[in-house]
Amino acid sequence: MLLPITATVAALLSLLYVGLSAQIIRGRMKGAGPEIGTNDENDEFFRAVRAHANFIEYTPLFLILLTLLELADAPSLFMSLLGGTFIIGRISHWYGLTEPDRLRFRTLGMVLTLTQLVAGAVLLLTEVF
Repeated sequence: MLLPITATVAALLSLLYVGLSAQIIRGRMKGAGPEIGTNDENDEFFRAVRAHANFIEYTPLFLILLTLLELADAPSLFMSLLGGTFIIGRISHWYGLTEPDRLRFRTLGMVLTLTQLVAGAVLLLTEVF
């Protein structure tokens, strides 16, 4: 059974992940970072690594929540808004990490990310019980 909302969100998040990965690959190819690991001396490269790592820390759990919500027949509009807002949060966080003076975007990204995780968890609990 295809889960269209989860599939769409997962596909879009996958493209974002490729963009984050490409940013690190470019940095390594330019010599900004070591072959493996991070280089704390190069702020731009270190920020790219942290954006990538932060993305992968939150995204799998969100996709699991979204999958369970879709399997539980949660409202499609709510799930679509949840997924779209999570994507916006991840993009905002990435943008906010690219430059030190963009802290407000990083903060917005984390607020949106965490809010969607809480909203998804609460909805899932209401669907289950």
